Amino acid sequence: MGRPKASDENRAFAVAFAHAVTKPSFSTDLVARSGPLSLFAALAELFPMYARKEDDDRAFRDGITETQFNKELQRKGFVRVRDRRNFVTNRSDDPTGAGMYRFAKLQWRNPDDEDERAELIQRYNDLVGQFPLVTLGFRLDAFLDLVTRWHHNWTARAPAWRVEEEEAELAERGGGGRGGAGRREQ
Repeated sequence: MGRPKASDENRAFAVAFAHAVTKPSFSTDLVARSGPLSLFAALAELFPMYARKEDDDRAFRDGITETQFNKELQRKGFVRVRDRRNFVTNRSDDPTGAGMYRFAKLQWRNPDDEDERAELIQRYNDLVGQFPLVTLGFRLDAFLDLVTRWHHNWTARAPAWRVEEEEAELAERGGGGRGGAGRREQ
């Protein structure tokens, strides 16, 4: 018997889920590729049967693994970067648990923001409409709760120096700061 492979539907669902809970950013924002606050960890918490983890026997054989998930996201345009400003050499030393490799120019949607909450609800409805069998029993309140927790925990643990470093770079180049066009307060 060969190595289990995620089904086409599970791979498509995983990508749609990642797009639903994140938004593009034109800043130095990063989202974890691995660890307890990663996109895969979020998928595995809401859909344990479709996210195949090494230590979990609840997943179907055609569930997606973290490696398959990350490769699929990269194939669909998510940009993997090595966070060289992070002096962490492995996940266990990193306060976010993410290690050195992240997805760039991406951030978690914030359900506390009215517009982003409306977008999340729309994305939830799209997921349910597009993947009715996968999302059977999938509740909006659980979805919003998960995204809220991931957003708040990542924001609290992700290094605050990213914004400071970016502003220092702009000042060094003579940009003199952002002039109000920077990242919104979170």
